[in-house]
Amino acid sequence: LLKQQDLKGLGGILLEDVQESLPHCERALKNLAQEILYLTRPTDKQKILFYNDKTANF
Repeated sequence: LLKQQDLKGLGGILLEDVQESLPHCERALKNLAQEILYLTRPTDKQKILFYNDKTANF
């Protein structure tokens, strides 16, 4: 899902939304730790998940 969001240019997904929709999200996020970037919004301290695309050139 994160990869599709990234490819479409839609941005990240709130960690809270993932936790609500996935029963054991901690285990899934731990398995995908190399492919996920966590950012915290400074305004409300919510964590946002982004796909870590290792093939992207900046």
